[in-house]
Amino acid sequence: QQFTNYAHDPEYPNSLSSDGVVCLFEDKNGILWIGTERAGLNVFDPEKQKFKRYFHADSSNTSAVGFDYISAIQADAKGNMLVGTHGQGLGIIKKRSGQIVQLHKANNSLHSDIIKKIYKTEAGIIWVGTNQGIVQLIEDEQGFRTIFPFEDNSPIVQQLQQSEILSLSENPKGTLWIGTENNGLFRYNS
Repeated sequence: QQFTNYAHDPEYPNSLSSDGVVCLFEDKNGILWIGTERAGLNVFDPEKQKFKRYFHADSSNTSAVGFDYISAIQADAKGNMLVGTHGQGLGIIKKRSGQIVQLHKANNSLHSDIIKKIYKTEAGIIWVGTNQGIVQLIEDEQGFRTIFPFEDNSPIVQQLQQSEILSLSENPKGTLWIGTENNGLFRYNS
C-alpha cells in the first residue's frame, strides 16, 4: 500500500491547478478528470504523471472559457465530457473536435447555472441536477439541449423542480432515485 499526494505547485505549470478538489471522473481510457473549487478543470494522465489545465481563466491558457468552480463531471455515450459548474452552467467538450459547447440560463438551456450533479443511466440517459430541479441532456440534429421530460405538472413534479438536487442513482430495474437538499427523496419510474 502506498499513497501519493498531488498538490498545486505555483512554480510547475503541469501540477494540479488547485488543492481544492471538488469532483473526480475517470474516463474509459483511464484519464482522470478533476474539478477544482476555484481553478477550473484538470486532466491527469497517470502514465505521464502530468496535469493539463482546461477552464481556468488566465491569459496563458488558450482553452480557458472562464469556468472556475467545477462541481460535476461525467461522460456521455459518445465520450463527450460533460462539465458542470457552480454558476456558469454546463460545459460540453466534444470528443472529436475538442469544441466546447456551453449551456446556461442566459441561452435558455437551463433553469439554473448551478450544476450539482450529472448522472448517466445504464441506458445512456444523462440527467443534470441543479439547485433548481432536474433536466435531461440530449443531443440531436439541433445539437446539445436540455429537456424537461416529465409529462405532468403535478404538485410533486413542481416540488421536484423547486428542489436542490444533491444525488442521483439508478437501481437495476431502471428506477431513478433523486436526493434533494430540503425536499427528501424522489423516485422516478419511467
